[in-house]
Amino acid sequence: MTETLYINGAPAELWGLQVANASRWRDTGRFRYETARRPLDVGLDVLEQGSSVDEASVGLRFLLTPATVAARRALVDALTAALVGVVEVSSLEDPTKIRYCRLLGATYAPVGKALVNAQTIADVEFVAFDPRWWDRDPQVVHLALASPRSAVPMGSAPTRRLQLVLVGPFTAPTVTLYDAAGRAIQQMRFSADSGWNLTASMWGLIDCERGLVQEYASGVWVDRTSTLHEDDTFFSLRQPAAHSIGIAGGGAGAGAHATIRRGWY
Repeated sequence: MTETLYINGAPAELWGLQVANASRWRDTGRFRYETARRPLDVGLDVLEQGSSVDEASVGLRFLLTPATVAARRALVDALTAALVGVVEVSSLEDPTKIRYCRLLGATYAPVGKALVNAQTIADVEFVAFDPRWWDRDPQVVHLALASPRSAVPMGSAPTRRLQLVLVGPFTAPTVTLYDAAGRAIQQMRFSADSGWNLTASMWGLIDCERGLVQEYASGVWVDRTSTLHEDDTFFSLRQPAAHSIGIAGGGAGAGAHATIRRGWY
């Protein structure tokens, strides 16, 4: 059996589905640009901070080949139920990348005599409100106090899906994001005065996507988001360019690492 498309990690062929058409499989969302007129000049300037990308529509056509018309009814019901909610889709072209979709609707048209021939054409339409593709498995970057900074792998699209893990003992940690030229472009500082100091039995999690800082000790999670310096913000890797991360603070810092899920167009 040749596997072509995966729905929530399972090959479509296991459902008895054959992909008949995937003409909109790789469509991107529509790019929209915020612009401003140039005073006393010709043309418009693009305002990068205000520009965005719309959701992407994903259309797929399947051929259903159940053994009987009764089996078709059960297959259509099970398939529709499986597609409700957030659906993770990927394909043979690159199974390591996934897109998160939601079902917009599905139409089922029997081939030939409707109540006699079990074969059916299914036209399924999804919407990806986030049009990017994502790494199925996160990339891991090891961080060390002895190293000036560690390179962060990037895809072709911006991402905030970055988590940093700091392992105690670690006091007054500071995490710095650098651009391709080695210039510091963002910092996350947690001073000793803020009260976030990790002992040898503790570790901390900084989740840039959710805007959350947590501390773990003795099986208990404690929210420490308020310890982030008031002038600092969670990292956002806006440009698909080279970035690197450095950490500083008191203590060994051993075991510190970052996980990132790269975004792709």
